[in-house]
Amino acid sequence: MFEFFILFLISIGVGIISSLTGIGGGSFIVPVLIMFFNISTHKAIGTSLLIVIFTAISSTFAYYKQKRIDYKNGLYLIIGTIPGALIGSYLTIFFSSRELALLFGFFLIFISFRIIYKAFKKDENNKKYREIKNKKYYSYVEIIDSKGEVFKYYANTPLGIIFSIFAGISSGMFGIGGGALAVPIMHIIVGMPMHIAIATSMFIMIFTSISGVIGHILLGNVLIELAIPLCIGIIFGTQIGALIARKLKARILEIIFGLILIIISLNLILKNLT
Repeated sequence: MFEFFILFLISIGVGIISSLTGIGGGSFIVPVLIMFFNISTHKAIGTSLLIVIFTAISSTFAYYKQKRIDYKNGLYLIIGTIPGALIGSYLTIFFSSRELALLFGFFLIFISFRIIYKAFKKDENNKKYREIKNKKYYSYVEIIDSKGEVFKYYANTPLGIIFSIFAGISSGMFGIGGGALAVPIMHIIVGMPMHIAIATSMFIMIFTSISGVIGHILLGNVLIELAIPLCIGIIFGTQIGALIARKLKARILEIIFGLILIIISLNLILKNLT
């Protein structure tokens, strides 16, 4: 019962951060299960993906009400993430638990520094926006959210589909739902504003995590008894996180996202190097 309560409290915090940053929660759940509950990396990854499904559904509902999801480009990117997730779940059989944990940690460090770097390059981003208006492979997108805020951008969807395969692989291989890579891909490669990228990431994650968890269920890597309390807390936390995200500026979201990933990745790497 005590373990159930602890997992519930942890999952509320994870849900808030996940919805706030669009990364699904696996980046936090996997290290927690490994470091504090002595779960093997393979089972932590599989269990995390099951939880990410509920994280994504709950967050998507919150962002649906805010009208901040780019459904059209999200559905296009799923073309890459679904097969990628199936490939990623299969690839886990080729690595030991320690090797997977270290790969996961270094992967997060790369993503986090890329996000923080991007947060401080806003002037270049605006210049890029002006320069790409006439390129034929970009599609114009205009989204007006529930509060009347307007988001206008040009999306490089074809390139996004190609890169989304890697987001899917990271989802299936590391149990993270793909958001840690999908958000940077949508923001940096596709060209979505950060708020739209986070909301759309949650929508995509529903399909990606379902695909990835199927592979892990077949491999026996999903622990239902641990997933239940985490799923319950996640649902509460994601609703709170979506409300907080609405009130923050995009640059602040990016910096928070990057710093949290750095802390998690360093803890995971140090634990598995000793």
